[in-house]
Amino acid sequence: MPSLSPRRGPSAGLGSGAALTALLDEAEHAEAIRASAINDLNAELATADQASSELRGEDEELYDNSRNPSGSYASCGNNFRE
Repeated sequence: MPSLSPRRGPSAGLGSGAALTALLDEAEHAEAIRASAINDLNAELATADQASSELRGEDEELYDNSRNPSGSYASCGNNFRE
């Protein structure tokens, strides 16, 4: 019956160091790609958050103007109040 224990000795790791290095290089490359994708998504999120904040401010301004007609709309000469 063959032994299931790992081989030991000078010929046991022949080529395995190069294979492990190749696997490690591949894993590092994949990690760098994922990190870059995450950084891109974070940048997009920051841009979307900024746009959301700007729109929220515009929405609040429009709401305030609709509740208080003496705002910027009254100054355009179209004040229809009697």
